[in-house]
Amino acid sequence: MDYEIVFSSYVETEMQESYDWYEGKQPGLGERFIDIIESSVFAIANHPEAFPIRINNFREYVVPKFPYLIVYEVVSGRKIIYILHIFNSYLKPERKRYI
Repeated sequence: MDYEIVFSSYVETEMQESYDWYEGKQPGLGERFIDIIESSVFAIANHPEAFPIRINNFREYVVPKFPYLIVYEVVSGRKIIYILHIFNSYLKPERKRYI
């Protein structure tokens, strides 16, 4: 993994809200969600250009087992993966426009 992962200011809030919601539904489910997100980010870091470009230069990774998308951009010249959003695609489909 040669790329640096950089998270936008949105990601921390999105992750905390999602974690809280899943933990409220079932204890331990928030932790499972975080584990799967971490695995997903690891997959992106190992193969950043393997996932499709959807809007502008942003790629989307469909998170397994949860209805989430990770929206990111690869800045190849600087070896950076910029993660713009991690959001629930069922609850916030308007985010498909990436704000």
